[in-house]
Amino acid sequence: MVSEEDTLLDFVNELARSVDGKSIYINPKEIDRVLINDYFSNKKKLIRK
Repeated sequence: MVSEEDTLLDFVNELARSVDGKSIYINPKEIDRVLINDYFSNKKKLIRK
């Protein structure tokens, strides 16, 4: 997901959490940084390229 809208971020978080999935965030201002939330293994990871 590439967005900064709070309502969309909340929706993606709730959807990923409800299915024990992953959500992937890319900030449009810092496109080289990616945040991955893994609700199955309960981990967060920040990737910088």
